[in-house]
Amino acid sequence: MRKVSKYFAIFFILSLLIFYLVSCTSAPGENSGSTGGNGYTGKIRLNIVLQLPSSYTSTFSVKNLDALLGKGVTAFKDALPISKIHLRLTDSDGVKIHEGDYKPNDTITFEVSVDASKKYTFFAQVYTNASMYATETAIMQGSITIPLSATTKTVYLAVDFLKGSATLNCKIPNNWADEYEFNSIRITAKHTSTGVQKPPLEQSSLSATNVTWQLTDAYPGVWEIQQTVTLKNKIQGNTVQYQKTNYLEVYPSIDLPYDVYPSIYGFVRYSKTLNGSASTTPAVAKDGTIYIATSNGWLYAFTDNGTQKWAKQLTTSAIYSGPVIDESGYIFVGAEDKKVYKVNPADGSVVWSFTAGGSVGYGITFTNYSIYFPASDGYLYSVNKENGQEFWRYYIGTGYFSHPSVAHDGTVYVAAGKLYAFNPDGTIKWTFDGDGYLRYGPSIDSDGTIYVASWAYLYAINPDGTKKWVTGYYSYPYFGDVVIGSNGLIYINNGNFLSCIDKSNGNRIWSVNPNNARTVPLVDSENRVYVGCDYGYLKVLDGLNGKLLWEIDLGDEVRTAPTLSSVGDEKTVLIGVDNKLVSVHTLAKGLANTSWPKVFRDQANTSNVNTDLVTGNASLTTLIGTMPIVPPVSNLSAEYNRSGTSLTVAYQWNYTGYDYEKAKFVIYVKVPGSSLWQYVYETTSRTGVSLKNVWFPESSIDKVGVNVVVDTRQSGLTVCTPTLK
Repeated sequence: MRKVSKYFAIFFILSLLIFYLVSCTSAPGENSGSTGGNGYTGKIRLNIVLQLPSSYTSTFSVKNLDALLGKGVTAFKDALPISKIHLRLTDSDGVKIHEGDYKPNDTITFEVSVDASKKYTFFAQVYTNASMYATETAIMQGSITIPLSATTKTVYLAVDFLKGSATLNCKIPNNWADEYEFNSIRITAKHTSTGVQKPPLEQSSLSATNVTWQLTDAYPGVWEIQQTVTLKNKIQGNTVQYQKTNYLEVYPSIDLPYDVYPSIYGFVRYSKTLNGSASTTPAVAKDGTIYIATSNGWLYAFTDNGTQKWAKQLTTSAIYSGPVIDESGYIFVGAEDKKVYKVNPADGSVVWSFTAGGSVGYGITFTNYSIYFPASDGYLYSVNKENGQEFWRYYIGTGYFSHPSVAHDGTVYVAAGKLYAFNPDGTIKWTFDGDGYLRYGPSIDSDGTIYVASWAYLYAINPDGTKKWVTGYYSYPYFGDVVIGSNGLIYINNGNFLSCIDKSNGNRIWSVNPNNARTVPLVDSENRVYVGCDYGYLKVLDGLNGKLLWEIDLGDEVRTAPTLSSVGDEKTVLIGVDNKLVSVHTLAKGLANTSWPKVFRDQANTSNVNTDLVTGNASLTTLIGTMPIVPPVSNLSAEYNRSGTSLTVAYQWNYTGYDYEKAKFVIYVKVPGSSLWQYVYETTSRTGVSLKNVWFPESSIDKVGVNVVVDTRQSGLTVCTPTLK
């Protein structure tokens, strides 16, 4: 049996050799041949070239995605690195000719024997080992079936993305769950590149805080998600409808969850009636508790959702100072009855009271051991925070006083005709006279600069008491504190006007009349400016250019400056309107991340730069996906003609749907030597604009930027270096 097997093997090998020699002699030329002139049988060397899908690089990018997700997802090639390419070749009989794995940068070439009577199928899969996948996963594949001949040198094999899916979890935020529920919802999805649409989700007569919808069998890339949602306020009984266009990224071969929360603004969350007119800017503790006082001496405590925790009448006189919340949660208020009260946050009981020589209606601040406040008898008081015993008092004159403020080093500033700088022990460090009528502020910047105003002048003062700059008023006298926004801008109420000023030199950037501004403004983390105005209006402006974003008529007289709530991903504005505490929905994530974004600095009204701020980054939840997103422009270019003083800006923006029809494109420039973006123009054109008579003293431009604004939502600033002529 062994001999038979041996002879059979020798016979088989000889037969193959004879077949090969016959094939070679019958074919003229090396590695080429013909059988009856209709095909080729022999060996050839092939190069395999993969053709990747054109959408492999996504042009969709979002500036804020890094902060929300902890990583940028701006293109598939960045997020999905190729780990290997698997290639398989079979003939028309299903026989495997070749199979192997290749590295991304390998040249794929191999030798193969072909038969003219057959066709060959090339099949490739592209894998990734991106961290979002549990194991190495195929994300693209493709195949092609073709005959092979002597002239076949290269096979072009197109691969395309495998389908993926996304699960949308439409949720009511936890801090709204007791108040709101979905009443109806309609969701549509369209691929932004291919235009493919999915059947919509439509549900009505709901009573749910969570609605789940899955986008299945979806081609990877950016999908436009349009929502039409009706929310019901379970407490108030009213409903609100909103339409919103969002975007999400679908990845191949994986299902990713996206948590989607309602984004509503310009809508009253609740209104709470008080005993007496609201007389103090609301203060908000870190647990969300809201404190507000009235002209009848009442102090109220509400939960974030408006549930009353307690209400105490501390005095029959009006309370005009505070509420101020210290680091332990205790509340301090001052009243016209000449008293300061320390109040227990648990039940509103009075811990102690201190009687000054005059009414206490200008403001209170504190340090670790002391509280500071001026009184109408002309003294600045320092009182032991724990027991209410007086440390010292210093006479600063009668007339008008500002609230006191505390700097990083513990210096206490107060304006009373001039600006006083006190050491904690009550000794004077220095004074600054100005025009002799200083009364507003002091607001303290992160570098120690103090901003203080009289009716006629606004001053920036160095920490050593020397003048940095001064600027006069515009149309109307100054009124109230300076608040500090981002991008080097500060804001102040000019009576009826709201002014934006470059904090480096005091130059005015813009000044607008938003229907008679009546309060100190507030700046949020997106540089939106909120201000209370005549006839009960709350108005929200773009902090870069002063354009009105939205407004709401609250029906009565605005009595206090606005503040923001402290819990939840989207904060509400809290404001005193006549005899009510009103909460208004906004898209704000938090206060601007500056040292003085609102009156009395922070939600707790501390006027102390050493306390913690609840800024826009404090409450962000890390999610796999998040919305909303406004896409920026693409293909941005610009040309500035210095002699002709013309600026041409070109870009592309092709997104459509619902509110995107109202998109605005705001153009900014940055000139040499300045860190500020200067507003130039805004347009509704989706391709660009040509501007005449655009002149800059510096005669050149460093950068041009375009921002897309849809209502209060906006894209990241897209920037290019212009061509100069």
